Amino acid sequence: MIHFKNTGFIFLFSALFLASCANESNTNKNYIYLETCFEDYYLNYDSDVKYELQLFEKQLIAEKHLKDSSGKAYKNLLKDLSRDVYFNPPLQFDAFNNAVLYRVPNNLMKCATSIFGLDSSEIANTPYFKVQDKIRRDLQEDDSISIGNVFNYNATYLSEDDFNTEFVRYSTLQLLYRWYFQSKYNREIPLTEAEIKATNEFN
Repeated sequence: MIHFKNTGFIFLFSALFLASCANESNTNKNYIYLETCFEDYYLNYDSDVKYELQLFEKQLIAEKHLKDSSGKAYKNLLKDLSRDVYFNPPLQFDAFNNAVLYRVPNNLMKCATSIFGLDSSEIANTPYFKVQDKIRRDLQEDDSISIGNVFNYNATYLSEDDFNTEFVRYSTLQLLYRWYFQSKYNREIPLTEAEIKATNEFN
């Protein structure tokens, strides 16, 4: 017959485990409703944002900016961009949607709380919004925060599992979508001969 001497420890461990699962479940629930708000915002502009960003993701993989669609691949790309800043050629994607490129849904939390009844404090405590809050606080201290820091914060504080949720993935893809456009059309650093050659070879 087995006797448990440390039942207090077992109950404590079980409680912590269940609390952790509950927190993870709440985070996933919040992300699901936030993604719905995100998608609905662009439907108001006759844009299927998920479709547009899925096309873009396929191009990132084809051009080898992303190894694949995994959360690990997203973290690696963001780390690379935090150091090199611009996307390196080839940059052949040109099917930009103006609404996705220029419009930013800045009231997603309000949408999620007012329409779906989510707790704003729970949303604020999701990893994604903690990163956004850190970026906002840094911008208040220094309005010249670099895009490299933005990429670095997302790569550092978001897990591979976070990037596997649709809300975080599509929000990150939109950030990359805009920066790809910047890298292709408004690049301040001239392309090197090797980069020009890589573009020509891809053509």
